[in-house]
Amino acid sequence: MAQSTSSEAGTPPLRLRECRERGALTLSEAAERIGVSITHLSRLERGQRQPSIGVLLQLAALYRVGVGELVGETFPAAYKLVRAGSAELRHGDDGIYSTLSGAAGLSGLEVIQLDAAGKGAKKSAHHSDEEWIYVVSGWVDMELGDERIVLKVGDSIHFDARTQHRLTDSDPAGTRLIIVSVPLHPTRRQGRF
Repeated sequence: MAQSTSSEAGTPPLRLRECRERGALTLSEAAERIGVSITHLSRLERGQRQPSIGVLLQLAALYRVGVGELVGETFPAAYKLVRAGSAELRHGDDGIYSTLSGAAGLSGLEVIQLDAAGKGAKKSAHHSDEEWIYVVSGWVDMELGDERIVLKVGDSIHFDARTQHRLTDSDPAGTRLIIVSVPLHPTRRQGRF
């Protein structure tokens, strides 16, 4: 992501609490459903911690909104256009990211560009989506269930994200990923991918 990052003060605040309350969920209900502590979710809502991409995806699914809406983006048109060099960058637990999808009312497709910046191991995640990851630059070690997979530039992986997974950015120069997540098709929710 060649463009400069916006400062935390200049970035719209996360709308985690607003989206949770609109869905009529208590803090404890939401935390339990996505598998985090109440304290952790409370700190995320107050801006004391930055959420991981996995937590954002889980919250978006739970609250039935797009990740873009959770992070304060608005969509004045029936589409979302991101011009080269104009993506709004956010600092998250996993690195610097931008949402590349999010037109209101569409399928639930989430596309995120992540610059992991040599941050090392991420927390293990699982959520009820299909996920596709493409390595634009650098390389990562991926744990998918009991398997360890090395993903290098140009590699991609498509998997059932209900399986525990973890990415470790092992490249000291940093890694850029495109992460695509979409709700599982109803016929696939019952069985394996």
